[in-house]
Amino acid sequence: MLSCAEFSVAIPLYSALMTEVSPYFSDQTVDYGHCSETDIVNNEEPENSINYVLMDINSLCFANRAQFATSVRTYLDALQNELIEQNKEVDTAMLAETTTEGRTALANKAGKAATENTYKKCKALLQEMRAYQKAENFDQPFTPSDLNTETNGLKVSITYAKDALATDPVTPDQPGTPEQPGTPEQPGTPEQPAAKPEKPSKSDTTTTVTTNKTNTKGGLPTTGDRFDGRMVAAFAIAGVAVISAGGYFLYRRNKE
Repeated sequence: MLSCAEFSVAIPLYSALMTEVSPYFSDQTVDYGHCSETDIVNNEEPENSINYVLMDINSLCFANRAQFATSVRTYLDALQNELIEQNKEVDTAMLAETTTEGRTALANKAGKAATENTYKKCKALLQEMRAYQKAENFDQPFTPSDLNTETNGLKVSITYAKDALATDPVTPDQPGTPEQPGTPEQPGTPEQPAAKPEKPSKSDTTTTVTTNKTNTKGGLPTTGDRFDGRMVAAFAIAGVAVISAGGYFLYRRNKE
């Protein structure tokens, strides 16, 4: 409990296990600008400082019992009761935890959840108390907007147990930059058609010979074979010689 018990609230903490402090304990500095009632009404406390929030609630109630004492104590009781009830659920989870590391992790998480929930409720309460004092309309009794006057409970429950026991989602590894698809080097630009191969010059000495049928008699070129141009010329000369010889032979025979 961070202030005088009459107008404060006890925050459940597993202090013997905790290794981390809630960020809502943001400032322990003594600020003498919060000593008088006027200062408390007009001066905001250090940001996210639950210490100053509870101190200022207590100070305003002490100085203005007729306006604040009953309704504020009723509201703080409602908040305290929810902390007590929800802490039973957190206790059950703590007792079920079997490892030191697990208990410490739960203690840290539960401590932060309990403190944050208490801070948000009490900060809103303090802001309404300040606004009530500034309005100076004391004919109407002060009633916290979050107080259910029929049940003397909170209108909106805290989420202490839910926050403390929530399973943190596993953060996936950051995906790498996806590879750019396709051949074009610049996205959105249509592929350029393949350039037509240049015609070989007369000085080229390599010729590609392609046949559509598989050669079963050997010796002749098949698809994809490459021959030197001089070899092709030699084949042509030899063929002419064979044809000439054959023609001469047939001429002599026909004459006889």
